[in-house]
Amino acid sequence: MRFAEIDSTHFPVVIVSINPVNATLAEASVHMAEALQFVRSQTNKFVAVYDLTHIRMVSKEINLQFGKWMEIHQDEFRKHLTGIAYVSPSMITSVILKTIFMIAPPPAPHHAVLGNLPQAINWAHTVLEG
Repeated sequence: MRFAEIDSTHFPVVIVSINPVNATLAEASVHMAEALQFVRSQTNKFVAVYDLTHIRMVSKEINLQFGKWMEIHQDEFRKHLTGIAYVSPSMITSVILKTIFMIAPPPAPHHAVLGNLPQAINWAHTVLEG
């Protein structure tokens, strides 16, 4: 099973589902490369919804690499993303994400941490309607 799946069938809402795997840095790096390629291929703005519902703990190494990747490519993300939503039913994960985003906001004009996928999709449509 792959680290993540990118579902663009609901474009301009793009759902990125993180799979329940014990990912290696190499597997996470494959996702980052695929995600960046997807972003670069878009001519219209969109909202990314990261579904973390089934995520397993990822290593510190992966978290650090993901943060560096977002920082390095933040201008490209800002160019293409109208918003980013993170879905986590875990109160602990939600609080951690919200705290991180107060210090280092995601590279999009709008961002949210929500408890379930339907809420995130509704939020995404609201953001897109502007």
